[in-house]
This record gives sequence, structure tokens and C-alpha cells, in this order.
Amino acid sequence: MDNKSDEEACVFAFQLAAGSVLPMALYTAIELDLLELIKKAGPEASASASELAAQHPTTNPDAADMIDSILRLLASHSVLICSLKQLADGGVERRYSLAPVCKFLTRNEDGVSVGPLCLLLQDNITWVRVEHVSGDMFVSMTKADAIFMKWVCHGWRDSHCEKLLKNCYEALPENGKVIIAEVIVPDNPNGGQSSSWAAQGDMTMLAYTSGGGKERSEREFEALAKIVGFKQLIKVCSAYSNWIMEFHK
Repeated sequence: MDNKSDEEACVFAFQLAAGSVLPMALYTAIELDLLELIKKAGPEASASASELAAQHPTTNPDAADMIDSILRLLASHSVLICSLKQLADGGVERRYSLAPVCKFLTRNEDGVSVGPLCLLLQDNITWVRVEHVSGDMFVSMTKADAIFMKWVCHGWRDSHCEKLLKNCYEALPENGKVIIAEVIVPDNPNGGQSSSWAAQGDMTMLAYTSGGGKERSEREFEALAKIVGFKQLIKVCSAYSNWIMEFHK
């Protein structure tokens, strides 16, 4: 390894060590609506940090510099596109426009984006029409015609999932169902981006959970459904590597 490659590898190692900085910067940009403000300026428009700071009710004299630091980091990771504008005094001004990924980080015509997920992963937030019910799902479940669980099973080993699903089964009426949203791991890992995302999620569960969490294959989900007593598992649809499955009683 030559000196340049060695130096790049060292810098990359430091980036990995400080890996939480990027998601927190994105969190702040979304919370401050910075991406939406740039989008509002127009399809080909750009904005400077000072222009964005002026649209916020802040008296902090360093606000523009703080925002510029956030946007510069996002631009370095291709979340934004940075261009330089020559100023009359000989200086330069950084201007930022949206990169292609911002199509999914800003609200579409239906008011939906991946932005709230970025907030959810970094903080606990409230959600419209969602009521938080206290209790222990490993003890009992509230009676319901259908029970929806999103990204729950992947946080637990099989024995815990069996207990959880058994409680769901007992809370359901005849012909009730559990609706599960989870990543399905393909048997062959050589399947492109979806396969890589599933494998990365599996490693995340390995690192973040103490309960034996993991992503599962279709056959593993079928085994869970069968051992609990569900009649069948139906794969309903998928989007961006996430599957909606139904366990029918």
C-alpha cells in the first residue's frame, strides 16, 4: 500500500469511528426543514446557508455558519450538490441544491417522504392516529381483528418471536391475522442492492440487540407461523426490500 492509499484508508477509518455524525446532521437538516426550503425555491434552484438561516426565527449570529457546516457535510456525501459563487469582495459563497436522493428525503405530492424515518431512528416522536398502549407484548396482547407489527420480529430470537406471535394468535378471533412488515433475507446473498440491504440489516440487529435479533428468510417466517399455529403465511407486497406478510389464523 502506497502512502496515498494508506492515508485514505486511515481517513476512512476515522470516518467509520465517527459514523453517527452524518445521520445526526441529516436529522438536523430535516428537523429544520432545510431540504424542503431548498426544494421550495424551485427544481433547479440553489440556496446559500445565509438565505436558509434568514428563513428561521433565530437570533443566533452563528446560525448561517452552523447551517453551512451541516449542508457541507451532506454535500460531501452526495445528499446535496454544492456550487461556488464568486463574490464581489473576492470571496466565494457556497450554494446548495438537491441531489437525486432528496427526491425521497423531501415530501412528494402525497406529503410522504423517508424524512420521518430519519427522525424516528434518532428520536422518539408522536404520530397522527397512533395511540401508545402500555403493557408487555410478551405477557399478553390487546384483543383485535388484526395486529400490525412493523420491524418487531427482527429484534428477537426465534423463541421470543414464538412467544410474541402466540400471544397475538390468542388475541385474534377466528380468521384474524397478524400483519408483519419485515425485510426478507434471500437465500443467495448475490442478489444486488436488496440482498446487501438485508445482510446489512442482519448485521445491525446482531450489533444492536441483546435478544438474538436477526433478519429472516421466507422459510424462517413460515416456520414461525407454523409452530405457533397459523394456517398460512401470505406475502402481500414489497417496496424497497421491505415485505408485508400476513399470518392467517
